[in-house]
Amino acid sequence: MKILKGIFLIFLLIGSLSYAQFALDTLSIDYNSMPIADKANLLKEVGLGYLNLNDYAKALSYFNDALKLYQSSHHEAGIADISNHLGTIHNKIGTYEKALEFYFESLRISEKNSNKSDIAQALNNIGIVYQNLKKYAEALEYYNKALQINYEINDLDAASKTLNNLGNILLSLENYDQALTYYQKSLNLKDELDNEYGKAITLNNIGMAYQGLNEFDNAMEHFEMSLLLMENLNDADGIASSNFHIGLLHFQQNDYSAALPSLTTGLKYAVVANDPNIQKNCHNLLAMIYAHNLDYKNAYQSFREYVEIKDALFTEINNRNITEMQIRYETEKKEQEIELLQRNSSLQNLIVKRQQSYLLIFVIGFIVMALLAFYGYSQFRLKAHSYVIIEDQNKQLKEAYDQVKKLSKTDALTKLLTKQDILEKINYEIIRYRRSKHTFVLGFCDIDNLQSINDRFTTDCGDLILRSIAELIRSKIRSQDQIARWNGDNFLIMLPETSLEDSKTVAEKLRREIKNFELIYGPYTVKATATFGLSSFATNEDMQECLKQADKALQYGKIHHKNCVVLFEEMS
Repeated sequence: MKILKGIFLIFLLIGSLSYAQFALDTLSIDYNSMPIADKANLLKEVGLGYLNLNDYAKALSYFNDALKLYQSSHHEAGIADISNHLGTIHNKIGTYEKALEFYFESLRISEKNSNKSDIAQALNNIGIVYQNLKKYAEALEYYNKALQINYEINDLDAASKTLNNLGNILLSLENYDQALTYYQKSLNLKDELDNEYGKAITLNNIGMAYQGLNEFDNAMEHFEMSLLLMENLNDADGIASSNFHIGLLHFQQNDYSAALPSLTTGLKYAVVANDPNIQKNCHNLLAMIYAHNLDYKNAYQSFREYVEIKDALFTEINNRNITEMQIRYETEKKEQEIELLQRNSSLQNLIVKRQQSYLLIFVIGFIVMALLAFYGYSQFRLKAHSYVIIEDQNKQLKEAYDQVKKLSKTDALTKLLTKQDILEKINYEIIRYRRSKHTFVLGFCDIDNLQSINDRFTTDCGDLILRSIAELIRSKIRSQDQIARWNGDNFLIMLPETSLEDSKTVAEKLRREIKNFELIYGPYTVKATATFGLSSFATNEDMQECLKQADKALQYGKIHHKNCVVLFEEMS
């Protein structure tokens, strides 16, 4: 039923917009004779229609025209209203300086007329722009001013939204305790107003604050309450967001089996809601979970979707500058058209419309003829083209198969060999050893206290440490040496044609390199150490026994020292 209502409202909006646009196109003499206030109101309504359809270029053009008419008649309420709409458009397209200019103009007029409701709205909008500019001190200042006025005029709905905005800034600044204070006040007001949707949003925000405090039980409780409300409201975007945060929480606690269904459900609803950011984040986590479960086909598919959506979002951001230039061009063009309309007589308008009609008939005729010609030509090429398509699809299938095969032999996080692949290479090395008797060494490398890094700086930081150390080791060993991610924070290294003494020298060098390595993570400098356990294959000539001995040496080092190199053959 909600979907049907939504479709009806969209058609109603388009119908109203079409009528207003038709009125402007056909008014001619009547439009010119209308009072200025009526002209401005008509232009504003058309602008609002295009704003609701997210056609910012056309909305901006009509709002600018309306603003000029309000200014010419010194209609201050109209100027303040249009300035607010213009600020909203510029905020949406990322031209923040322009947005501030219009919001401050709206604030100036509202303060002059002592309209406290409009003053609070302008202050809140200015805070939003400063928040987008990451000028958090300024944003907090204007939000607090808006909040004070909202309390004075008892506008509890506006106050709850401003409290939520304040909480969002403090969440960004990782001031989780104070963020919780504002979120709780916002939630209390939404309870009083019986605003179920607002409660769901705020509960989700409270969950994120508890997540930042590592209070995972409280975080989960609030995410689940938010999800229940969103499900009752049948809000696809809200259901997607709540499921993603629940999945992320499970993922951070390494509970991948619980994270998987939440992230899958979140992705499904994000697609329904057309929310690319949640889709991207869900695909990213799903790719890592599938890779951990050795489900490389689904890991590859999720990772590819993640990259495609990420690239599309990046392109969208880059297009903002193009949109801004297009808006400026179309605005100037619209101004020239209105000047021409004012200079020409009504007869000239009729002549222009008649010429447009002739041109339209000519264009339609030309298109029909072109379509007929294209149809005949396309039938001729269809058969040959189909062979090209089939050949191209076969090529794509082969490339996809090769990529999946490659991924199955590569750890998704570190880009190192997998356990299965290095075991194959060890078997080949055993064959070489039995033929040449050139010994080789197997060694485990374990990152010390990685769980502490995860707990303190998040698992994202831990993953960066793993990737960085993996790349560091790979860059320092020989081309014939092999390294794989064995499990978790554990690597297996194979050193062909290497004696125990030489392997200890190599491991010591790697240990020092890791100890001196520093990872810059936000404002923090993160360091790690590693412990190595080595065993020579020549000691027993059995791969499984050699791996067990290397692991015993590693565990000995982890228990007695850490940040050291231990040879099984030297253990007492």
